Amino acid sequence: MYGSISVIGLGSLGSFLVRTLVDTSRNLKELILIDYDMVCEDNIDKSLYDKSDVGKLKIDAIFDKIRQCKPGLSIQKIATRLVSKIPVPTCDLVIDCRDFHYDVDENLPVVRTYISSGKLVVDCRNSISYQRNREGSYST
Repeated sequence: MYGSISVIGLGSLGSFLVRTLVDTSRNLKELILIDYDMVCEDNIDKSLYDKSDVGKLKIDAIFDKIRQCKPGLSIQKIATRLVSKIPVPTCDLVIDCRDFHYDVDENLPVVRTYISSGKLVVDCRNSISYQRNREGSYST
C-alpha cells in the first residue's frame, strides 16, 4: 500500500512498529528511520533492543536487526531530533512515535506541509499539549 514510510522515534512503539512493517509490508520499498537517541539499559525490557545494543544509536541498532529481513529494502537513517526547522523526508506515510512532551506549535508547520501535500501523518503520541485551539485550513 505504501512504498515509502518514515518512522520518527524508535523507542518501545517505534522499534516494534518498524519490525512489523518490514515483516508484513509487501509494497514497502523505502524505510526512513528518524531518532537521535541511544539505546540504554531501560530500553531493553520494553522494546526490540537487547543488551548488545546498549550504547548504540537506536537507528543503528534497528538497522542491524532488520537489514537482512528484506534485502531489497532501502533504509535511510537520520540521527536527529526532529523539530520544525528540520524537514521530514518526502514519503508516502509518516508515523510519529516520539515519547516526549511538546507543544504543537513546534511541529505544526511540518504537519501542515504533509496534510496539504496529500501525504498521511499518523501521530501515535499521547503526551501532546495544545496552548491554544487551532481553526482554519492546513494550506501552507
